[in-house]
Amino acid sequence: MEEQGIQTSENSKYVLGNSEQILNKLATRTLQQEAQFLTPFLAANQTILDAGCGIGSITRDVALFSSSSEVHGIDFDQTQILQAQQAALDAGANNTHFSCQSITKLNFPDNFFDIVFAHTVFMHLPEPQKAMNELYRVCKPSGVIALREGVGSLEHFPSITIGPKKISLSQLLSDVLTQSEGTPDIGLRLKGLVHNSGFKQIQFSAQAVSYQTQAELQQLQSWYTSLILGRTGELALKHNLISNEDLATLVGQINDLPYDTSAVSIAIWGELTARKED
Repeated sequence: MEEQGIQTSENSKYVLGNSEQILNKLATRTLQQEAQFLTPFLAANQTILDAGCGIGSITRDVALFSSSSEVHGIDFDQTQILQAQQAALDAGANNTHFSCQSITKLNFPDNFFDIVFAHTVFMHLPEPQKAMNELYRVCKPSGVIALREGVGSLEHFPSITIGPKKISLSQLLSDVLTQSEGTPDIGLRLKGLVHNSGFKQIQFSAQAVSYQTQAELQQLQSWYTSLILGRTGELALKHNLISNEDLATLVGQINDLPYDTSAVSIAIWGELTARKED
């Protein structure tokens, strides 16, 4: 694996890993780009939870957007929590509080938050309903839950062929997540999860984000390379989803992606809001 550039880690806990490249990319997420649907619910003097906040870039934006509110970010990865704390301090987001916690067992009292928010968290969870029930518990009556999760992706990458079965790159990534007890299309299941927890007034919409210009494909190339050369590639090898030889070939093909004039990718996101009734 070393000659392929794969960084192995026996202690990695989740599919993305926490390499510097991955964390740098997660740090580019913003309230405006990834959670615009949340902003109509933000008001003064709220208590807000970002569950699975990661490196905290959206958490920080929420805190700056609603500076009179108390904003909590939790994640089970201590590395990301420490970076989130420092970044919030540097940005002057003094109304933030970060802690290392599990989303399935939160250290908050019942009915504590006006808003609970999560972005691309449930797709990684082996027990998503348990996590949703916990978010319901800590949400105040009349409070709001806001979620954004992947539905799936469509792609046409003529220059990328994976193994003898010629599976797509998105299928390979989906298979890795499934083998790791995640749910790649969890965005389609959000309505059922929130309903089963007790939330009402459920509103669901889908957003499609396309990548087809050279600059956009360069963004994809950088992201896919970080995944394949990190924890995701390691898991693909571990679960025999790809051979070392095919993985090395895939890395080269991904590097050429921005120059494939026929390449296009469409990522589909599910965005959901609901309320906990009195």
